[in-house]
Amino acid sequence: MDTITYGKLLHLASNTLIRQMNQLAKKYDLTGVQMLVIDFLAHKVNQQAYQQEIENEFSIKRSTTTTMLQRMENKKLIVRVSHDSDKRQKVVKLTPEALKLLPVVTHHIERSEANLISDFTPSEQALIKRFLLNIIERK
Repeated sequence: MDTITYGKLLHLASNTLIRQMNQLAKKYDLTGVQMLVIDFLAHKVNQQAYQQEIENEFSIKRSTTTTMLQRMENKKLIVRVSHDSDKRQKVVKLTPEALKLLPVVTHHIERSEANLISDFTPSEQALIKRFLLNIIERK
């Protein structure tokens, strides 16, 4: 693996993390991204956000976000309503059903994060974070 590129390593690591998150989420008939959306909305004021905020937070296309949110709506995890002053803007809100799942979602995300960084010192963690943020900011 000495000749493997950083880009390929990042791709492999990303796929591994997604696969692990999906395995955890599957027990609750969710996907990993849906778990992350529940967590994201739970930390917003009134457990709600504009659809565009979700697109930006997870760096996903509008059509992908719409499909994912439709599936979450079908599972009664969220509701989408038009904004009062701009009907084109959709506000996404967690439902009581999603809030019931929140402790499980939070636990899995926290455990996953802890496992991810457990083998690294605080200074190594800071370096890894800086490296990854540098890649993201170069979009």
